Amino acid sequence: MRKITRKALAATAVAATTVALTATPALAANQVRIQYGGDIQGTNSGVVTGYGMTYGSSLQCTQSVATGETAIDSSASSPYLDSTVSAVGAATLDSVSFSSPGANANDWCLTNGFLPTQVTAENLPWTFDALPGGTGATTLGKLNNVKFTLSAPSAPCYATIGGPGTNGTGGYIDGEYLNPSTLTGNDAELSVSFGAGNNLRAIDVHDDNPSDGTDNCAGLIQEGETVALVATYTLQRTGPVPPAAGISPTITYIP
Repeated sequence: MRKITRKALAATAVAATTVALTATPALAANQVRIQYGGDIQGTNSGVVTGYGMTYGSSLQCTQSVATGETAIDSSASSPYLDSTVSAVGAATLDSVSFSSPGANANDWCLTNGFLPTQVTAENLPWTFDALPGGTGATTLGKLNNVKFTLSAPSAPCYATIGGPGTNGTGGYIDGEYLNPSTLTGNDAELSVSFGAGNNLRAIDVHDDNPSDGTDNCAGLIQEGETVALVATYTLQRTGPVPPAAGISPTITYIP
């Protein structure tokens, strides 16, 4: 009986050790270190462009502003200076706007360089998940919940760009976050390059002209058409103060 008991205890100890060894990395993974986090604002540097991958239409917005916040560890002594948080939902965008000031009477964006098009972000907030595989200076990530509507009444043309879920939910864009050149720098960038992974497509495309028997907006865009995006945003913190506003957060994935 004692031998059986000893063997059982030994087996239990081995099993417990195995669980501990395999569980510890899981607990430590999927985290990021955020320095100088808090409320943030992103402003585009360069034109924000969307491309339809079937008809080849392009949508250009010369100005875009996004506001939100980074996650913080409220238990940390200086949560806005240095927080270790989950990589999932490391940052959130609560508002995103698109325009082309002076390009037309409404300051809307332009499709194919001439057609005024209103772009409205939907399904906010959009959340940013940090991902492994960066270089140290850069952190890879995925922007979730992405969805927006397009309205070009002079065409007329209306469409929703979103993910494959019901009513366009589940949309995402892969991006890259370039950390500031110094810890208290202000030059961090969140960028989406042409060809970056995403699952966005055109849904609910209509031109309000049932007599023509089509819903392709006179060849501008068609239902199910996939979309590519190109954009770069400079990201800086806006508060709370202190620490100083204008500093870019540093986001480092913890392997």
